[in-house]
Amino acid sequence: MRIGLLGGTFNPVHYGHLVLAEECLKKFCLKKIIFIPSAIPPHKKGKIAGAEHRYNMVERAIRGNKNFVVSRIELDRKEISFTYKTIQYFKRKYAQGQVFFILGIDSVLEIDKWKKKNKILEFCPFIVATRPGYQIQKIPSSIKKIIKIIKIPKINISSSFIREEIKKGKSIKDLLPLSVEKYINRYQLYQ
Repeated sequence: MRIGLLGGTFNPVHYGHLVLAEECLKKFCLKKIIFIPSAIPPHKKGKIAGAEHRYNMVERAIRGNKNFVVSRIELDRKEISFTYKTIQYFKRKYAQGQVFFILGIDSVLEIDKWKKKNKILEFCPFIVATRPGYQIQKIPSSIKKIIKIIKIPKINISSSFIREEIKKGKSIKDLLPLSVEKYINRYQLYQ
């Protein structure tokens, strides 16, 4: 079984995340994608919605897609979310399969800040998604040869853009699933 791990803050989850997951399923013949909201992201600054809110939004966004699941692994740890611990867990859980770690090019460009970076790169193949405004050439040559690049459709959506639009009172309906928009409105997140 081939499994994709898609970790992130998901603050909030949006169509960019969902398109990335679908593209990885197809291109790399994955059986499922596990969305892993981080509890306490070590490299994120600024206001982050509570972990339970972010988990609930992901759960709503992927509902109905049999190939997508959401994991509480990092939320239930109640500590800083280090990628190496999460990958170790899933490598053991799916020891008979193959695990891929999926991330955006923006994250891989900051990999030097990650705890146990060299160990992580040995654990499993990385699938790195392109993103508007980021250049593949800037990926460190030391890791360029061990990652797989996936070019996804140019969807210029980011969680930070969505949060800014909400603060301005603008519509976000074309940026994320309706179920997530309703959740954000119900709990008045990002206002």
